[in-house]
Amino acid sequence: MTSLGSRTIDYEEKTMRQVPRGTLIHDEVHGVTYRLQAKLGQGGFGTAYRAVELNRNGGEKRGSATCIKL
Repeated sequence: MTSLGSRTIDYEEKTMRQVPRGTLIHDEVHGVTYRLQAKLGQGGFGTAYRAVELNRNGGEKRGSATCIKL
């Protein structure tokens, strides 16, 4: 299961569609929220997205670009 904002999707659902730009991903383990910016690529084990870490106010943290695979 993957948490997308306030919604949770399962593996079959996420492989059937592209996650929209601007979707928020919350990492509950580390207490960090990311905003997806662009799809980077897709393969047999998932799709890679460019994302940025958000600060507590919802703004982007400087230098926080990362890759998230769903």
